[in-house]
Amino acid sequence: MKRLLLILILTLGFQTSTKADDIRDFQIEGISLGDNLLDHFNIEELKQQLKKTNSTYTSKKIKRTWFLIEDYKTYKQIGVHYKVDGSYEIVHVKGTIIYNDINQCYPKLKEIVNDIEKQLPSAKKIDKGKRKHSEFPKTFITNIFFKLKIGQVYLQCIDWDKNTEKKYGWNDHLSVELDTPEFLKWLNNEAYK
Repeated sequence: MKRLLLILILTLGFQTSTKADDIRDFQIEGISLGDNLLDHFNIEELKQQLKKTNSTYTSKKIKRTWFLIEDYKTYKQIGVHYKVDGSYEIVHVKGTIIYNDINQCYPKLKEIVNDIEKQLPSAKKIDKGKRKHSEFPKTFITNIFFKLKIGQVYLQCIDWDKNTEKKYGWNDHLSVELDTPEFLKWLNNEAYK
């Protein structure tokens, strides 16, 4: 059973337990890595969301989907990757906060970074700074990684260009992602092969 020690930001709902270097002890809207997806969403909800989820992965070992959270504390949208071996084990979870003004994202990102640095002093911080999106050259991403002994925390603010927002219905946002080593290995070596 996981014990909660800290809420990194009161409005963000990003929580950790006493074993902070183990990524499985973090939660986003009550969802942790290693959880069974069906403990949080029923099979019918999952089937409906899979119909709405586009994916370019060629590997069928792990699937991706997302959910809008009605009674959310912080994250209106949750994205998950889970194993398709019958276990429905969550190997990646992402919480998203939508902003109408990207300038609201940066202070919140800074707050989260400061809290993570205080609570996880042994985590290796990699600050990529602000740069152009690889697929949308008029869009800017600001991202920071925290490498832990087991897994990583990935934070980003995305400032979509106005044409992309209009075309796809996307919004500027802050996301907090939790990744297991298994997910990262799959993503880098198998997902597109």
